Amino acid sequence: MAAEDSELFTKRIRVENKILFVDVRQNSTGMYLKLSEKRGMKRNSIIIPASGISDLHETLAEALSVASPNETTPKKVAASPAPAKSAPQAAKSTLPATNSVKVVNLAFSTTEEGLANHFRAVGNVVKATIILRKSKDTEISSGRGIVEFDDAAGVAKAQTLHESELDGRKIAVQGGKREGKAPIAAAASAAAASAPKAAKVPGGPAPDKVASPTKVFVTNLSWETTDNDLETYFSRIGAVKSAIVKKSKSGRSFGQGIVEFVADSDTAEAIDRLNNTELDGRSITIRPFYESAESS
Repeated sequence: MAAEDSELFTKRIRVENKILFVDVRQNSTGMYLKLSEKRGMKRNSIIIPASGISDLHETLAEALSVASPNETTPKKVAASPAPAKSAPQAAKSTLPATNSVKVVNLAFSTTEEGLANHFRAVGNVVKATIILRKSKDTEISSGRGIVEFDDAAGVAKAQTLHESELDGRKIAVQGGKREGKAPIAAAASAAAASAPKAAKVPGGPAPDKVASPTKVFVTNLSWETTDNDLETYFSRIGAVKSAIVKKSKSGRSFGQGIVEFVADSDTAEAIDRLNNTELDGRSITIRPFYESAESS
């Protein structure tokens, strides 16, 4: 360690005949993570800057959902408080439909406190719950959550946080539970019409945006899903005019996409039939795509 480096965290882990070192350090250029492997007299290290630690955390969480040896199950995940594990079931049965919203496309690193703080910008949050999923002998975030407000006005204002960024991910906000097969767009429009005019929240859509009659917004996509995969999957509903997976400048998928149908009637059917179905190993979420009134 260089003289100007300060050690913030260090831990040694033994895995069979190897010793792994995890160090968090800081110097004049910023904080970084150092991962080292010692086998015999040899020691190999890699340096990860602070900007990449969150991506590494999400990747490890995804890897754990596929294969999680008992010897290396992260203690922080396995030792989550008991109430948090039972919270998803309680949310389904006790949260009032009019006073809660479902949030999808969350980062795996997002905590319940972080979720609550994000939504306190638009209303009084009573409770925020991260929905967990089973992974071998532990439970990890499913990338979805539920936020409960103390009144219906908070639910309406929560729509302004749709597509806002939380922990590096653009989240999608779904309104209260649907009755029967009523289109989500109708429920969202009714809530917005009855709510007081709210100022635009940074990162969220403008208050004057409306649901597109031909487009749907798809979230929680697998990083491997392509434009062609998306078009093929939605073609079972009707003729697809375009299907685009949103990507960064470097070409990395944001896990979101926009599908435009030729016929207006196909949007509601796509939401009813394909929402929460599996595409490329991920349970996708579908909701109306909001755009300015002039372009609709």
